[in-house]
Amino acid sequence: MMTGTWRWNIVLGFVAAIPTFLVSYASNPLGVSGIRAVYAFTAMFVLSFALRAMLGMALRPPVLRDEAGAAEENKGGQLDLTTPDETDDLNGMLKRQWEAPGAVQTPENPGSRRTSVFSPFSRPA
Repeated sequence: MMTGTWRWNIVLGFVAAIPTFLVSYASNPLGVSGIRAVYAFTAMFVLSFALRAMLGMALRPPVLRDEAGAAEENKGGQLDLTTPDETDDLNGMLKRQWEAPGAVQTPENPGSRRTSVFSPFSRPA
């Protein structure tokens, strides 16, 4: 789950504790500097442990499933983009247009036809 070992936590704890001790020793007694170094070590140990745990979860390789489960998951994953052959329908529509030029089917009565003639700049009645 985590990358590396707990030794990294110890090393990072000392990396935080030693500078804390040295900076604190200049203006504080030895006991106070030691306590602050222990606090810095503990805080860095816990933070590095949490950081390594999150990093281990983020970098974990994906779990491989069995082939039957993978085949079941992939159903519907392919898209068929072929168009059906509609040449007969298209030919029938073109024949109907040639038989009655100007005849338009109205949407309210699909069986009835009306004849319309286009003339520009004239309003429909």
